Amino acid sequence: MKKIFFASILFKCLLVLNSCSTEEINCPAFDSNNLMMNYIQVTGNVESVTYVSNNDSLLFIKDFFKFSDSYVEKCGGSADPSCNCFSVFESIYRADSLFLNNEVIIKEDESIETVEISYQSNGFRWNSERVGNTAAVINDYFRRLEMTEIELNGTKYFNIIALNNNRKSESLITKMYIQENNGLIGFILDEKTYTLLKN
Repeated sequence: MKKIFFASILFKCLLVLNSCSTEEINCPAFDSNNLMMNYIQVTGNVESVTYVSNNDSLLFIKDFFKFSDSYVEKCGGSADPSCNCFSVFESIYRADSLFLNNEVIIKEDESIETVEISYQSNGFRWNSERVGNTAAVINDYFRRLEMTEIELNGTKYFNIIALNNNRKSESLITKMYIQENNGLIGFILDEKTYTLLKN
């Protein structure tokens, strides 16, 4: 009986100590002006985008486009000892069974803020490195990835980033071409090259 009593007191003391060491921090909403947003697939929060390949076309319609809101993080104690904020942007555009999915994640880890971007589509996945969330670091990272120029369906494009699927799985889209501020300007699907139709 005494053991149960002392165990109960010990448990209550631990709960009190744990609750005393917790804190609440205000985490910001996603910063829509983050430079990583210059490289998302579909720019400008448009309702749809069209890609063409000779006589074929694909219309992708916006299904989801959201920036995370600010929130209060309860942290500290044994359950969640670290106090880290994160914020997310995500978009999904669909064309029949095809989809284009983008995520940008900003994370604070031990007072260092980092950011990463991912591109997905029907088995295709490419993730950037997690880099420091500063203009200089983000620009330097993408400059190291850029090609000088590429020709797609008879049109020359400059400063293009060519992304290959880095997931070991079958993918309908085998390559994506990203251009700063213009997003996904082209991709290869079933060995056909599709390019963005400008409005």
